[in-house]
Amino acid sequence: MLKTRVALCAIETEQHVWHLLTLMWIGFATLTSIALALMLFTLLFIIMLWDRSHLLAIGTAACFFTLLSIGLVTVLLQRLVRQPHWLSATTLELQKDSEALRDHS
Repeated sequence: MLKTRVALCAIETEQHVWHLLTLMWIGFATLTSIALALMLFTLLFIIMLWDRSHLLAIGTAACFFTLLSIGLVTVLLQRLVRQPHWLSATTLELQKDSEALRDHS
């Protein structure tokens, strides 16, 4: 029984590691793409408004990125709080085993 639980723990750990690595890779690629797009759109916006008002163009871009950053940090914190518990299936199975052993005693 212990051997089975250790194997389950190993499988869950491997799945968790692969899940995190996949999320990190996709996150990095996504953030890189978004950063490039935002820089280009910001540059386009500032160039379009440069002749009218320098400060308005730069201030509007700064406010937009500040609000975007606040929203992304909020989403990130919510996701970190709601993440699934690591080894939850193993813990559940060990609790069942413990109860079964108590019942047989």
